[in-house]
Parts: sequence; C-alpha cells; structure tokens
Amino acid sequence: MTQFSSSLYPQTNPTSVILLNTRVARERGSSFQGIAYAFNGCVDAAGCFITLDWERITDSRVIDHARRVIDRLANLERLAALSG
Repeated sequence: MTQFSSSLYPQTNPTSVILLNTRVARERGSSFQGIAYAFNGCVDAAGCFITLDWERITDSRVIDHARRVIDRLANLERLAALSG
C-alpha cells in the first residue's frame, strides 16, 4: 500500500499505510474519535501498528505522524459536534 502517493502533488512522500487504514475504517462508519482511541490503545499496548494487510509498522516516526494526524481529525470532529 505504500506505493500510493498524491497524484496532485508528485513530490510528496508516499501516503502512510496507517492513514490509508484510517480511511478504510472511516468509510466503514467508524468515527475519528473511535479510530484515535483504538489506534492509541493498540500502539501503546503493543508498541507497533498492524495494518489491515497484516503489515507490522514499528517506525516511531511513522507512528507519531499518524498519531498527530488522527488526533487532529478526532479533535476537529469533536469541535464540529459541539458547534452543532
């Protein structure tokens, strides 16, 4: 899955496998808050992330970046719910 990157911005890095998995979970109806809770719990407990394709992600830079993105999305979702 790491071969996918933005077609609009060819200079960008490949899309994170973790964020691609987040997109799939979102399309299946999960909230960003639920995704953040599950992601943080799994990474904190196991020290790695297992993708839907059973790829084990252990690179702390990739995990930290995904954590920041997912947490931002969860916070935006929370703010949107509060503002009605």
